[in-house]
Amino acid sequence: MNIAARLKLVRKKLKLTQEKFAISLGLNRDSIASLESEKVKISTLHALALEYVHGVNKEWLLHGKGEMLLPKNDIRNNNSKLTRIVIEHQDIVKRFKNPEKAKETNEDLINLEDIDEQGYEEARNFIKFKIKNSDSKKKTTKETSSTKKRRANGK
Repeated sequence: MNIAARLKLVRKKLKLTQEKFAISLGLNRDSIASLESEKVKISTLHALALEYVHGVNKEWLLHGKGEMLLPKNDIRNNNSKLTRIVIEHQDIVKRFKNPEKAKETNEDLINLEDIDEQGYEEARNFIKFKIKNSDSKKKTTKETSSTKKRRANGK
């Protein structure tokens, strides 16, 4: 059985339509249809989201190893640092207009798997700082543009 077939099997086991399954993962129905029909490859990020949201064993989904679903007590209690980082910051990755940059960022997040708790917190705080700093720069740039327009219009 291939990955796409396993994904469809998970959805059916959960008794969800493509629409409801997509919504639960922050996707649209067309994305699920594309994943199930192998038009789009299932990524590690998809597998992590499925693990986090539905308790799907990512090793089973990606490689066919182990059980389909994680034991109930393992689902949210034992999420890896990687899963927490990816879930918390997946919107950051989606903002990249350059697909190569997004891919590099995903790879960087995956490499964080082996860091200790302090390293995780440092990475998380750094990402938050960069977002905040970036938002401040955007506001300053917009204000500067507005000021220039007012001056050009003689106001």
